[in-house]
Amino acid sequence: NLMKYRALLHCSLCSFVPLLFGCDQKVGIEETTSDPPEASLSGSPEVAIQSILYAMGNQQGSMLWAAMPKSYQNDVNEMVHLAGNQVDAEIYDKAFSTIRRLVTIADQQKAFILNTAVMGEPMPADEKVKIEAAWPSLVSLISTITKSPISSAQGLQSFDGQTFFSETVSTLLGDIEAIAALNPEELEISLRDLTETKVALVEKTDSTARLQINFPGGESEEESFAKVDNRWVPQQLSLDWADSVARSRAQLEAIDRDAMAEQKPQLMNIFVMIDAVLSQLEAAETQAQFDQAVKGAMMPLMGIMMMGQSGSAAPEIPAEAAMPAAPVSEE
Repeated sequence: NLMKYRALLHCSLCSFVPLLFGCDQKVGIEETTSDPPEASLSGSPEVAIQSILYAMGNQQGSMLWAAMPKSYQNDVNEMVHLAGNQVDAEIYDKAFSTIRRLVTIADQQKAFILNTAVMGEPMPADEKVKIEAAWPSLVSLISTITKSPISSAQGLQSFDGQTFFSETVSTLLGDIEAIAALNPEELEISLRDLTETKVALVEKTDSTARLQINFPGGESEEESFAKVDNRWVPQQLSLDWADSVARSRAQLEAIDRDAMAEQKPQLMNIFVMIDAVLSQLEAAETQAQFDQAVKGAMMPLMGIMMMGQSGSAAPEIPAEAAMPAAPVSEE
């Protein structure tokens, strides 16, 4: 099913940064991988695209970074550095440390999470089986992000795309492959199948190319590419890149640090409340105790949601809501 193939490609390639098609004559997989990266990425567009698909199938994030035009690499590094300078380091770092702690709890208290009915009816048994099977890969994927260079303000400021793609993106591709393998009926293709995808040249000029991408199973599609900095990228991306970068830079530069400073005490107070809830979740030894701790999380979560919707300071939260009730005794 062509739409499902395209969904996999777009999700896997473009979710990290929508520049990962680098591309130029059709070759076999063994030929592609034996070529030096520069030769395989700057030559004919079909060789480059097939090289990238093969790299994705083998979770080779470093190849994806190498496939980017040099100017795009510079833009990515500069934008991440700018983000690191614009965010409030304490808030940013605390948010990621909270997520890291939540992921640890999710791994430890998986059974209670899967069996809770606090938010409504219990999870259907068949759905629970699927989620339980995917749980280790989901935990690994989120953990990879929360332990990566982008999980701290300092990490953003010193971000190096080449290292990030070589280490973090390679790991993420492995997690994505593991998760996708649990639902083959949804995509009908895995990242590993991309090593069997063939790319053929339809037409080419000095700066543009039209390629036919032939997926395993007989599906195919045609895509247009443009040459940028001796790399091949999707043609539409080449047309939109400068404007997209300019808009993102403007949004980052427009962050109101004074407003952020005004909201910071309320935000940090919410984090204190969340930490208290997480302590209750960690300590829960029964389903009843866990469910009660989840109920205690509702107030601080509502505070964050209201703050995000209004863009103003966090609402006042009653003092009694700051700490969840003690776990219910089962005696």
